[in-house]
Amino acid sequence: MRRRDFLAASLASLVPVALATPALAKYPDRAVRLIIPRGAGGVLDVVGRHWCNGIAKSLGASVYIENIAGAGGVIGMASAAKANPDGYSLLLGSTSDIVLIPLEQRKLSFNAESDFQPISVTATSTGSVAVHAGLPVNTLAELIDYAKANASKLNYASVGAGTMSHLIMEQFRQQAGLPEILHVPYRTGASAFNDLVAGVVQMQAVFITTPTIELHRAGQIKILAAASSKRLSGAPEIPTAAEAGLPNFIGEMSFGIFAPKNTPAPIVEMLNAKTQEILADPEFQQTLANAGLDPVLGSTPESAAEYFRNERTRWRPVVDSIGVKEG
Repeated sequence: MRRRDFLAASLASLVPVALATPALAKYPDRAVRLIIPRGAGGVLDVVGRHWCNGIAKSLGASVYIENIAGAGGVIGMASAAKANPDGYSLLLGSTSDIVLIPLEQRKLSFNAESDFQPISVTATSTGSVAVHAGLPVNTLAELIDYAKANASKLNYASVGAGTMSHLIMEQFRQQAGLPEILHVPYRTGASAFNDLVAGVVQMQAVFITTPTIELHRAGQIKILAAASSKRLSGAPEIPTAAEAGLPNFIGEMSFGIFAPKNTPAPIVEMLNAKTQEILADPEFQQTLANAGLDPVLGSTPESAAEYFRNERTRWRPVVDSIGVKEG
């Protein structure tokens, strides 16, 4: 049996049982909120918007995004953790939120691992090293040479200390053997990216999505290398970091849908089933691919929890080497 047929059969057997449970008798009878712990305009919004459109049609109810920015994702995460566990407040969490925040901060009002119930991993996005169009470099190798000669004149933007955009650039700097470069943290990804385009900052680790690809192709920024093991099908002209001599420079972000702990299991299972239906749809997969995202198929609540536990293990050495700690 093909994987997609097996998935469809599994979902068909799951949903009738779930619908018979009291927790699903009236769910959803009002709008569902998806909290994104970042400002509008970033890669999380890309993933969230596509998921909301699909899940709203499947649920037959309104699903809307609420961006809650601040403290590198901590404020939005705390709001989601405190929400009523009734299925009407969900979280779109990323590697930055679910993995890096607990690794980097000792004192939080929530526990990123125990205060959230994973529903599904949804997609991954590939990071890159991008520079302002006016910087006199066109390849990653040229940037490395330029930075070694002009480190005091350079800076790079991030969405806050300890976020993926920060760690990717620091990982690049360390692996390339570059001296210290001024780090300029921003409150939102959109404001950081706008300043990269304007030339206020010279470099940024950006995720390869439709807006960044379009600006790259228009010559407004230059994406020098993808932090991945292979070239992306949506942007095959962008070389990998490995091709520039940095084979261990990998910076991918994973995304998942989460509910507050104690959300009824039938609701979690139903949302997972509907998410898998959405992700298995070829048209939806193409929509994600066009945005520079890779869908993750077949995720269950249990496998999603294991997935992010493994991500914590993978990123811990990187976080420790940079020494980002708060609290």
